[in-house]
Amino acid sequence: MPFDGSGSQTLSERTPGDAVSPARSAQASSASYAQSRLTLSKDASLLAGLRWNHHSETRSAAEDEGTNASVSQRTSRLSGSLGGQWRVWQDPRATLDDVVLHASVGSTFQPPQIDFGPEAGFDPLLRPETQRASSVAPGRRAERPSRRRHQRLFFVDFQNQAVASQVDGAPVLRNGGKQRFKGAELETTWRMAPAWSLAGHASVSDARYRDFDTVIEGVQTQLSGKRLVLDAKFRAGAESSTRRSAAGADRSRRPTPGLATSTA
Repeated sequence: MPFDGSGSQTLSERTPGDAVSPARSAQASSASYAQSRLTLSKDASLLAGLRWNHHSETRSAAEDEGTNASVSQRTSRLSGSLGGQWRVWQDPRATLDDVVLHASVGSTFQPPQIDFGPEAGFDPLLRPETQRASSVAPGRRAERPSRRRHQRLFFVDFQNQAVASQVDGAPVLRNGGKQRFKGAELETTWRMAPAWSLAGHASVSDARYRDFDTVIEGVQTQLSGKRLVLDAKFRAGAESSTRRSAAGADRSRRPTPGLATSTA
């Protein structure tokens, strides 16, 4: 059967009283991965990874009248990532006091969801979901730091997500959903004393639907531009830790519960 499911028996070709046996589904995945680091200079380097992915799925079902349906698909594609770091500044008086800029981009995918609906055996198979991400993280390392700070900007696109739809009044899953995540993270550690430190982290993010035509309470609804539900816009947390100065082992850690707020 073609990848798009053309030629398969559709729901409209069967009456609502048709009985369908439980669908049987089998999936198999394999991949190979390679990674290499390239040193451009004493201050700059690249890290690249490449992955070959193969996924196959077969599903079959039968009706009481003896009508059988079987669909299968195979997906093979490349995914990978590329990251780099550049030491922008270094204190000539210290070996570990410098400012380093990190940046990365990546493209990945995950196997498709399994549709367990009553008519799933006769529907086209779902395609894999994809993700494209990029981030930038400037940071400073210090030889004897009393404070450390790390920050990161990120941007992530999800595509080809499974969305709920209807065909002849029956619920089905279809590919086509798109979401976008973007935001910033900040983490800081203060050394208050040789054996005592405080840490805090905070993030702000914006997660929205880009194109998400789905069914809500039986009504086809387009969620494009709306924020994702149950996704906090602001997150924050703090932690206090002490160490034994002689052994250097953790003595106690008292984390403060994180705080999260959401804005619709």
